[in-house]
Amino acid sequence: MLPPYAFYLDLDYHGTFPRVGKSDHLFTQELELGLPYRFQLAVELNQELQNGRSQVPFTTIEARWAPANWGKIPLNPAFFVEYDIGTGKQYATQPGQNAAPESGEESKQNIPDEYEVRLLLGQEIGKNIEFASNIFFDQALWADREGEIGFSTATSFAIRGEALKVGLETSYQNISGSGAGTKAQNILELGPSFTIKPRPHTRIDVAPLCGITRDSPDVELFVIFSIDFGTGAAAEVEAPAARGGRH
Repeated sequence: MLPPYAFYLDLDYHGTFPRVGKSDHLFTQELELGLPYRFQLAVELNQELQNGRSQVPFTTIEARWAPANWGKIPLNPAFFVEYDIGTGKQYATQPGQNAAPESGEESKQNIPDEYEVRLLLGQEIGKNIEFASNIFFDQALWADREGEIGFSTATSFAIRGEALKVGLETSYQNISGSGAGTKAQNILELGPSFTIKPRPHTRIDVAPLCGITRDSPDVELFVIFSIDFGTGAAAEVEAPAARGGRH
């Protein structure tokens, strides 16, 4: 969590490279603001590029709250809520799908609004090891009312203190729609993670995750560049890049 009135700027890249279908590239600018009593607000602006087509798919508003200061409760839980305002169009083949569209026509369906809730957990283990996990539920509010439930984990080991850390990330998603005959997708990914802090207030997170199940994309690549405009770094662990980075 950020200290009160501290700002954090994240510049994120998320690339999805499915086994079949078109790759998808999502660029996100996120501004986070720390507030008193362990509250935090954030807004995200997104730009998507798929097969040479560009759009603003959605805009995101986020809030998180921790019930206690860092180190007071085991695993340092925090509660997270997010609302996505759909502004773009659905592509005919979404990243991660393993079937090409039956026709060459693009879907004209608007991207629906969605909400997401998460339980964020993080713990320092000794001096050099950190563990974090996100448990999440995501629900579209109309169209096919696609739902998503899953978790992600990150374990990191300090090689040179805060300057360099390496680790392992996992991500699992069960994605399903409400339509008749809709088949749920089970996406499981695994891969290394790297965190570099070239300066006390800047950091870079990189996590290339490889698909394990048939429904998974071949590779999902997450790259996050963060700048801390606060007066000092808050207590944090290297949370899963697949769910937005810092705890």
